[in-house]
Amino acid sequence: MKNQIAIYTLLLIISGLALISAGGSSDSKRLINPNQWEYMAGEDYQFLYLPRRDTIFITGDEYIEICLKTQTSSLHLRNDSTRVYPISSGTENISKGIKTSTGIFTVQSKIRLGISRQFNNAELINWIGFNGNIGFHGLRTNGYYAHLGKRPSSHGCVRISRVDGDSLYKYVRIGTPVIVYEEKPARVIAFLDENTTIKPSDLIIRDNIQINNYLKSRLDNLYTGTANFDLNVNLVLEPGTKLRKLKIPVGESAKIAGKQKHVNRGFVYSASTSDNTKFPRNYLVKLKNSDSTNAENSLILQSPDK
Repeated sequence: MKNQIAIYTLLLIISGLALISAGGSSDSKRLINPNQWEYMAGEDYQFLYLPRRDTIFITGDEYIEICLKTQTSSLHLRNDSTRVYPISSGTENISKGIKTSTGIFTVQSKIRLGISRQFNNAELINWIGFNGNIGFHGLRTNGYYAHLGKRPSSHGCVRISRVDGDSLYKYVRIGTPVIVYEEKPARVIAFLDENTTIKPSDLIIRDNIQINNYLKSRLDNLYTGTANFDLNVNLVLEPGTKLRKLKIPVGESAKIAGKQKHVNRGFVYSASTSDNTKFPRNYLVKLKNSDSTNAENSLILQSPDK
């Protein structure tokens, strides 16, 4: 009898070890009671689907990023390549000058040589307009080259060298998205994966000012820690879309709440959402308002990429 008990005990130990070994994959987890999760030892975990910043997904192949703080413009291409150009943006420190506005826009016009009647018929080389009368351009003279990548010096437009302007002009099209920001923005642009299907619940952005309040509310939710209420609606911007009336704000990343409530099937979770968030082994997450032991109702976890 004692031998049988010993054998059964040994089998139970081996079975337990096998279960632990099988659960050691990067997405392993086990329920230790109805109100807690314990992550497997030896692994770091991060939450999926917790938005760090609000995202506008684009189905096109390129978009432009302008950082006023660093005085640089980056052309991002779907093939993962990026071209960086030094620029000089608008400033209020000169007569009739204005600061280049932040926001998300799209290219509205392109012309190899434009004429500015406002500024003594100045020739605007490789004009790329994205915000009314604000756009990229070069000038005939070289004096402005000294300011490129260093400080704002224009009346509101984004000055670029003639060579770089020619390069940018060849890549962009009417409708190419342009994001302009000073500090790290709360809203960003990203390429929509070609294998991702646009859902009926997703919002296709048009030149419609009626969605201004909704776009603002998504940023407010980030700031108050409730951004996960917006997870079921992706913002999508398609090629060729001209945004003339709609001015999309980019917000401020610094205002994003350090914790976001995660809503999943009616259950609320709380977790940190700082960039590159990792949770140490055996870190416990308590499920609020839930008595369920069903794994399908649990928060999805996985190991970060190595």
